[in-house]
Amino acid sequence: MKRKCQSRRLLLPIMLALIMIIPCGVISSRKPLPQPLPPSTMEVWGQAYLNETLLPDGKSITAWIDGTQYGDYITIAGGWYNLNIQGDWPETLDLKEGGVDDDLVIFEYIDGNDVYYSNITKDYVMNGWSVTPFDLYFNSSVEEPTELKINEICTDDGFGSQYVYLYNPSASPVNLSDYFLQKDIPGSTNGYDGATVALSGTIDAGGLSFVDLGAGGFLETVADELKLVWINTGTFIADGNDVPIDRVEYGNENQVPDDTILVDAPAPPSGWFIRRTPNGQDTDNCLADFQLYEIDLIPPEPATNVHAELTYSATDDVTIYWDLSADDGGGFNDVDHYEVWFITNGWHSTGDTYAWLDTAVIPSGTTSYVHVNRGADNGFSFCYQLRTYDTAGHETKTLIQAAKYAKSMGVAPNPSRWWLVGSAIVQSSTSIDHVVQGLNLPGEGLMAWDADNQKWLSNWTARPYSLNDLTDITNEMGFWLKIQPINTRLCTAGYIANMSIDSHTGWNLVPYPYAERDKNTDDIELDLIANCPNYVPGSLTIFDVNEPYRIRLPASDVISNNEEGLWIEVTADTVWTVINY
Repeated sequence: MKRKCQSRRLLLPIMLALIMIIPCGVISSRKPLPQPLPPSTMEVWGQAYLNETLLPDGKSITAWIDGTQYGDYITIAGGWYNLNIQGDWPETLDLKEGGVDDDLVIFEYIDGNDVYYSNITKDYVMNGWSVTPFDLYFNSSVEEPTELKINEICTDDGFGSQYVYLYNPSASPVNLSDYFLQKDIPGSTNGYDGATVALSGTIDAGGLSFVDLGAGGFLETVADELKLVWINTGTFIADGNDVPIDRVEYGNENQVPDDTILVDAPAPPSGWFIRRTPNGQDTDNCLADFQLYEIDLIPPEPATNVHAELTYSATDDVTIYWDLSADDGGGFNDVDHYEVWFITNGWHSTGDTYAWLDTAVIPSGTTSYVHVNRGADNGFSFCYQLRTYDTAGHETKTLIQAAKYAKSMGVAPNPSRWWLVGSAIVQSSTSIDHVVQGLNLPGEGLMAWDADNQKWLSNWTARPYSLNDLTDITNEMGFWLKIQPINTRLCTAGYIANMSIDSHTGWNLVPYPYAERDKNTDDIELDLIANCPNYVPGSLTIFDVNEPYRIRLPASDVISNNEEGLWIEVTADTVWTVINY
């Protein structure tokens, strides 16, 4: 028994020895060894020139494939460079680590803020090597693409729509029709010519441009890539090939050629977007460059207290003033800019027919804008609407509009020089000096009817001021104005309001109260009957230079100026209500 036991003990070391000499691959269940190293890079060398002059040492030459950088080299003395351009790993089918055969390689040189593309390109060759020098020529005199950026991406705004914002970091406007957006072909080896979106319009210097991708699902929501491509119309740059100037990847698409060595930004969920922060930041690391934001569905609060003033400097101008939006420096604090929209000799209650004044983007924190040469020297009337925009692009219009009215008065058609006028604009002051402004004013004098006390009030420029009992003109008063023997223009500025004109028993001299021009007197008569209790139908009386007393009953006349005066009669104290908005 002892010997038998001893023999079993001797078998153990023998078995261990046999196991140690048997090849591990025969009986081992361990994971395979790590993948082999990637294939050899393609090596390209030569000299680099800018405007036929060799680049000095210390300049960076980079190699790009489909908008991703796969090689760089710092030049040495004599402009020599030696680029090793990474090759793709065939074993990793979900990631493009470098070039594959026939990939188009574009060469780039950056000098400060200036970006240059070489005159020639090269087709990638796996394990390739240049036997002879491959010289690169860059030229500052040819048209180069502006390095615009894909600045913001939203794949679902919460309502199924997609959009992109582009950013122009340069100091000059750029024509967007020279560019297009493009995707790769998923699952292809090097299918770079995927679906495209044409661009149009102009993007201002330092500005953003919105690109509506609609609800067609151009972008995948979970993961995708997007390129901005410059349309090459010449032959010197990149052998005439179109040049991808920006590429963004998000969400780890895990297939070639879509997923490259770029570190992906997060995929924005529904109701969110990703944005370069700050605008234009590009370190070739999408995760570091982009931040995730929730879409702001709340438009900004409007600016308030919008009004206009006649201002005088080297020119006669109209200055539009306002108080900041509650979201400009407070609230959501997301106001991006303001815009002034206007119309000439017209009116629209919501400003839908207005034009953008000077196409001026007025920065947040600003409270005025000057409409140059449109003051007392200008015979046109203007209505102004202020619009507030937040960083998400939402627009809020002010309800109340500013205005400048003008009425020209000549001596030839009216030798008496008496004109029946008025202004329903709410002005910052009711003093005569402020209300009666314009060309060759204040004139000789003016008179207004005090219906409450049934007497005339007057103000004559030639007599001592203390003798004048008319010192203020409100926006509820019409008045007679006697001009000097010279052509004259009355101009008033302020804001347009809904009107409640107090009228007293008997005759009342009131201003034309509407923001709307070219209003038929038949319509005014109907409005008085409907909205001025105690009005005496048929008593509306208008100005006419051809009548002996320069007034008459209307006959379907059209009043085409906002600064007319009107006579109306009421049987008892009342209020005429006029709704402009």
